[in-house]
Amino acid sequence: MSNSERLISRREWIKGIPLILAGMSHQAYAGVPSPRWVVWFSESTGVQQTVINELRQRLSGSVHVEFRSLQPTQITSVGDGLAGQVVLGTRTLREWVALKPSMPAPLLNTPVMSALVPRAAETPLAAELPVGSSAIWLDQPPERFTALIAAAFPRRNRVGVLLGPAHGAWLPGLEAAARADALSLVLSPVLSDARSLFPALTAVLSESDLLLAQPDGLLFNNDTLQNVLIATYRQRVPMVTFSEPHVRAGATLGVFTSPTDVAAQVAEAIAGWSAARRWPGRAFAAIGRVAVNTQVARSLGIDLPSVEALEAALQRRQP
Repeated sequence: MSNSERLISRREWIKGIPLILAGMSHQAYAGVPSPRWVVWFSESTGVQQTVINELRQRLSGSVHVEFRSLQPTQITSVGDGLAGQVVLGTRTLREWVALKPSMPAPLLNTPVMSALVPRAAETPLAAELPVGSSAIWLDQPPERFTALIAAAFPRRNRVGVLLGPAHGAWLPGLEAAARADALSLVLSPVLSDARSLFPALTAVLSESDLLLAQPDGLLFNNDTLQNVLIATYRQRVPMVTFSEPHVRAGATLGVFTSPTDVAAQVAEAIAGWSAARRWPGRAFAAIGRVAVNTQVARSLGIDLPSVEALEAALQRRQP
C-alpha cells in the first residue's frame, strides 16, 4: 500500500468515527450496556479546556463520557461500569498516581489513556497505571522532523542536536529518521548541569546548518530559550523546534501538536475501543502542524515554502 493510500485510509477511518460512536450509543437498545468513560482534568482553562470542549463536541450524543476534575470527592463517586479513563495533562497524570491509595477498585482496574503528555513525562509513570493503559504523546515522531527539514531546507543536511540527560529515549529514532532522509546529525552533549548548555550550543552551531530542538526541559525552558534563540540568530543558524510558542519567540520553523488534534486522536481511540475492547498502543501525535516565523526566515536570508506546502509534504510522508 502506498503512502497516499495509507493516508486516505486513515482519513476515511477518522471520517467514520461519528458512525462508530453512534453505533456504540445504540448498544443499550440491543440489551448490551452502553460503555462509559471518564475524562479527568486538573485545569478548567487553557489547553485542557480546549481539548475538553472539542471532545464534548465530537462525542456529544454518541457515547457516555463524564468530565471530572481530579479531586478525592470526584474519584469516590465515579461508580462501576467504566470502559476506560482518559487523563489530560502531565499534572493530572501525576495527581492520578498520587491518589491511588484512596481510589476505589473500579478505577484502579480500569485502563487509562494518558493524553496531552510528553513522552518523557508519561514513560516513568506508566508502571503505576492499570494493566492495559496507554498514551497519546504530545511528541511528534522523529520522521516528521526530518521530513520537515528535508522539505524546508533541501540544501542544509548538517543538523545540530543538543543531548541532555534524557536523550536516550528519542535519539535512536531520530538517528534512523535522519539516515532515511540523508541528513547528518551533529551531536553535542550537555551535562546535567545547565551551565554546560551554552558551551555545547556554541560548539554545535559552529558545525551545523540548522539546530533541531527536541523536548528536554533542561535545555529548552523559560530560563534558557531566549538566550538559545539569540545565539542561533547571531550565528545565522535557523532553529527547528517542536513548539509553536518557540516559533513565535524567534525559532525559524516548528512542527507541533494542536489541542484539537489531540482531541481527535482521543475520540478515535474511544471509537476504536468499540471493536478491540482495549486502548490502542502508545503513540506519537497523529498529525503535525507547521509554524513558520517568516520575519526570522527573511532576516536569515532563507526562502521557506508556505505553511500549506510544508504540511502537504508531511502528509505525503504520513506512515
